[in-house]
Amino acid sequence: MLSCVRIEVCSKHFVFQFLVIRRPHLLPTTCASVQARIAQKDEALGRYQHLLEEARAEMTDLQRRHSDEMQSMQQLMRQKHEAAFKKYCQAVKESLNTPNNPVATNEQVLLFYF
Repeated sequence: MLSCVRIEVCSKHFVFQFLVIRRPHLLPTTCASVQARIAQKDEALGRYQHLLEEARAEMTDLQRRHSDEMQSMQQLMRQKHEAAFKKYCQAVKESLNTPNNPVATNEQVLLFYF
């Protein structure tokens, strides 16, 4: 006896179509096993989606912390630059006000700041 049956099984993510030829008595077992496999795949997809959401949240947090750290480092650099510039201006004013002292060389100025 040759028979042909078309089966369509749907889930959230998949639509399977089967053409079953011969052995129609195995049809309920086949449908149950296919539905079980589809349920397992849906469950695995759900786990992967959850892991992906966690990874995205972690990356967003890392980006935010990195941005905050960069801003604080830039602010610290600006403060140090301003302090060094003020120190340099003060040294220049002092050297201009004291005519007895010779003018500092580049090496002396660099040693003074670093």
